[in-house]
Amino acid sequence: MHRSAQSVVADCAAVLGRVRSETPRVQCLTNTVAQQITANVLLASGARVSMASHPDEVTDMTASAQALLINLGTLDTQRIDAIPRLLVDLRVTGLPRVLDPVFVEHSRLRLALARQVIAAGPLIVKGNSRELAALELPAHATRVETGVNDCIGTEPGKRLIITNGHRWMAEVTGLGCALGGLIAACAAVDADPLKAATAAVLAFGVAGDIAGAMSQGPGSFAVNFIDALGQLDGDAITTHARIDLS
Repeated sequence: MHRSAQSVVADCAAVLGRVRSETPRVQCLTNTVAQQITANVLLASGARVSMASHPDEVTDMTASAQALLINLGTLDTQRIDAIPRLLVDLRVTGLPRVLDPVFVEHSRLRLALARQVIAAGPLIVKGNSRELAALELPAHATRVETGVNDCIGTEPGKRLIITNGHRWMAEVTGLGCALGGLIAACAAVDADPLKAATAAVLAFGVAGDIAGAMSQGPGSFAVNFIDALGQLDGDAITTHARIDLS
């Protein structure tokens, strides 16, 4: 492994170690399909989780958390009302924020909400190529493009590529959304959004590799993935990491 890549991997292992030692709580305003697996991913990583969605309590719950995930899947009236409150509450605006613009390219409502969240200030945006193409991301947004290979960067032409992961990850409902929660947990313990996003994506990919090697299909993979993430340590990350710095 190239020396600079070794440094990136070491940084990732350190960030994940801090998640386990500091146990940050992530407030997840996320979709109903992904709630359980997101909670399990966060708990396996050593973080804590809350999932308040009622507009009258969501800002209080978020103010005492260490990071915020906003996922635009399965929108309802409560979530639509809660998002603007989160964007203006002074107790919340300084928290690390992650946006997952699920299917934003198919919905004018989701696109409008995503633009509000992005305009509110620095954040990490995680999505697939179609979702990210529908958004005009400003310089203050760290971009995480997921796919067969995961690309992380702050601007076009400057990116880091992670090739870890297993094809069954795409066949477990909500697993991609759960990555947003882990990114938020890492951002809670490291102020560098690029480093935090890289740590979370690498941990996800390595856990996928490990789980895939011991699974018979998507069902057993889902269970083994949580176990692999819960047991993940610096040695496993160093051994399995596949990173391309371009």
